[in-house]
Amino acid sequence: MILGELLADVHEPEQTNGIGGACSSPCRFAIVRVIAPKLSLALEQKGIRLFNNSVTARIANDKWLTYRKALEWDIPVLDTGLADTHRMQEGTEPINVTAGKELDYPQIIKATTGHGGHQVYWASDAGQKKAILQELFRQGVQAGEIIYQKPCSNPGKDMRVYVLGGE
Repeated sequence: MILGELLADVHEPEQTNGIGGACSSPCRFAIVRVIAPKLSLALEQKGIRLFNNSVTARIANDKWLTYRKALEWDIPVLDTGLADTHRMQEGTEPINVTAGKELDYPQIIKATTGHGGHQVYWASDAGQKKAILQELFRQGVQAGEIIYQKPCSNPGKDMRVYVLGGE
């Protein structure tokens, strides 16, 4: 089913289950595990409680916003910097938000909205970084949508942090 059909179903939440089928009782909540902010917002506007709500989804689907929120909550994150058009034009490295200094190599370069392991690159030096940035720009990623990180101690492993009820 396409997003337009899903959104059309939201108009009468008491009569649909949010995926095109009839509900035997009013729809009171939805578990949203897709990257579809318009769907989440439309469901919320109809009074349907979401797990994950649109604000949480917006933050969690943007790596930069996620790292900023983690820092705000004193959750440790890797040294991370946001690509800045001005700094890129100057040819300087991004400022690291966690240590206030420029990041050195190697760097992990990611699109802030990439997911599923896509748009994640390793740059050993400035030449590789330039090629990676050109590829990201070719894909339509903008400078403010790119982050740089120091590699973790166990590269290639996906680490997830779940924050539930402030814990």
